[in-house]
Amino acid sequence: MCEEVLVRHGAPTLAGLKTGSLFSCPFGSEAAMRACLRCWNRTLTPKGLRAMPLRWQEGRTLVYLYRPARLARDLGFGLIQLNTNGIKLAESAEFCRELRENGVTTAYLGFDAMHEQPYYAKYGRPMLGVKKRAVENAAAAGLAVVLVCCVIPGENDGDLGAIVEYAKAHMPAVKGVYFQPISYFGVYPPDKIRRITIPD
Repeated sequence: MCEEVLVRHGAPTLAGLKTGSLFSCPFGSEAAMRACLRCWNRTLTPKGLRAMPLRWQEGRTLVYLYRPARLARDLGFGLIQLNTNGIKLAESAEFCRELRENGVTTAYLGFDAMHEQPYYAKYGRPMLGVKKRAVENAAAAGLAVVLVCCVIPGENDGDLGAIVEYAKAHMPAVKGVYFQPISYFGVYPPDKIRRITIPD
């Protein structure tokens, strides 16, 4: 029943003809509604779509099915960036084209070094080839690319010039390079010794 309602009421958005569809959907409980929307979003999010409950009342939910990047474009935003590690971009040139068609303008691509050691530390595997393929696929699809380097003293601070040279060699697709000093949270464990600041 859940999928049937989605297809019946959301077909123009699913097909890419509309930015969004608004519809009412019956659910036995709020918990059932949330479970159903989580399931939809697991399938839809990789395709550039989202389903959001706007209101729950008396066994029905008002659902907004929409394409976030297209909505941003429709609202007049000229720059719509996708923050990415590049894996999906490298795997699929088609995915890059779909992003562009749905309004994404720029891939904000983590690009930490021109050698593998920092990638092993962050991802546990080699990633430089993946990052380069991501740049190629994004460029072919008409997506701009911004390389984003998390600067770690003693790991990749010696690669900054090489990253700039790589960016220059891939202009005009690569629009810029951002250097961010490391912050020790998230994927980076606390470290009281290795600090770097912008003046460094």
